[in-house]
Amino acid sequence: DEHTPAMSLMDEEQKGLLHQLFARLREKCSEVLFLWAGGYAMEEIAGQLAYSNAQVAMNKKNKCLKQLHKLMEDDHAVQNMVQLLYART
Repeated sequence: DEHTPAMSLMDEEQKGLLHQLFARLREKCSEVLFLWAGGYAMEEIAGQLAYSNAQVAMNKKNKCLKQLHKLMEDDHAVQNMVQLLYART
């Protein structure tokens, strides 16, 4: 892919939309999802966020992903962004 100024702007717009979505989640959800997206194991996430075990961290991650998906479904700007991303591929 060619990286143009327009694509850079789109990337920044996408980052902004994602940031807005994560800001609407509770702090623990954001933390869990950022750690998970960063490649941390559930055991590590549980330790860092003081959950009793990896299963509790996994349950929290799944709950938070559902909340994030719901926010995405309800946000027209995000829907448009997703359509543009799929159109690029």
